[in-house]
Amino acid sequence: MRDFMGNHVSQVDVHGHQADVDKIHVSTTTLGSFRVRYAAHIDKVCVEVIEGYPGMARTAMQLTLEQAALLHDLLDGGIADAMAATVVELPAVGDPA
Repeated sequence: MRDFMGNHVSQVDVHGHQADVDKIHVSTTTLGSFRVRYAAHIDKVCVEVIEGYPGMARTAMQLTLEQAALLHDLLDGGIADAMAATVVELPAVGDPA
């Protein structure tokens, strides 16, 4: 589903804006690398961005299976949009490229 600006969202309100229904808790950071794991003791998929530079905070999300699947679907939608907007030029046959 898309909101009025064309963003992939889980649900929209009567005005076409994203409805706040996902109940996601997120902390923020700037730079780093992804780390994803299932934490059985809390039954959550944990998505973290581990700091790339000393002193930076990390971002972490603890998602239910349904929330993780929703995030997967939203990412797939954004990736499909990016791929559709990107022109890929393949090298000619025999071209060492």
